[in-house]
Formats: sequence, C-alpha cells, structure tokens
Amino acid sequence: MSWFDDVLARERLQAQSQTDASSNQATDRTAFIARQVQELDPLIQQILAEFGDRVFGHTFRGKQYATRLEVPGQKPGATRGSVEAWGWHWHLYSFHKTLPGLELHPTFDDTGLLTTFTLLGGAWRETCEPTEAALKTSLVHAYQALYLTT
Repeated sequence: MSWFDDVLARERLQAQSQTDASSNQATDRTAFIARQVQELDPLIQQILAEFGDRVFGHTFRGKQYATRLEVPGQKPGATRGSVEAWGWHWHLYSFHKTLPGLELHPTFDDTGLLTTFTLLGGAWRETCEPTEAALKTSLVHAYQALYLTT
C-alpha cells in the first residue's frame, strides 16, 4: 500500500469517526474498534518494518524480525482457574537473542475511538498520541533506550 492510499484511508477513518460520533445511534463498539485497527494495520506494519530494517537488519537468511497484528483472544492463565486475555496489538518480533522485540497496544475510549498508543519493549514503556508522527517519535525513543549501544 502506498503512502497515498494510507492518507486516503486515514482521512476516510476520520470522516467516518466524526459522523459516527455526531450521530446518537448506538454503535457496535467492538466492530468499530476492529474496523479502525484493520484500516491502520498497513500503515503501522510499514512503520514497524522500516524500524525493524534499521534496528535488526538482514542476513543471508532474510529479515531478522517479523511484524504481526494480533487479534483479541484469551487462554488459560498460569494459575488454576485464571484466564489471560488480550486486545488488539501489533508485534515486532526480534530474531536476535540479545535484542528485545516491541509491542504496540492501542487504547480506546468508551465510544471505541482510538485515544493513545502504548509502545512496550522489555522493561521500557512509552505512551503517545495515535498519530504517525508521535508513533515515529516513540520508536526513536525506543531505539535510544533499547538498541543504541554506547
């Protein structure tokens, strides 16, 4: 997907969210969140892939990272009777033993609108606005905190 398609998708998402927020109809929050995440997926995967190229690089076997959007789910927890559940989030998996991967978790308000992103890597964590510029700035901070060797 080109940058042009990404911009059109974002503008369509903003126009749709404004019309949905202005109407008093009851919306299906789960479907609205899923639609937002799936429309943002190509852009976020592209940004994470560019970051992975810079940080993890390539070898003769191929890329040293992988990106993936994980859908909500659950599984049995570590203790008996508990359940571990998760929502939508993106992974940047690292195939290096010494370099941690990253997770990007979106946060939604009561109406289902995207409010923030939380970027996690090892013990490092940062919350940013849900914009492309803010996400790229947070990835620079992640690089400085986790991968920059001084």
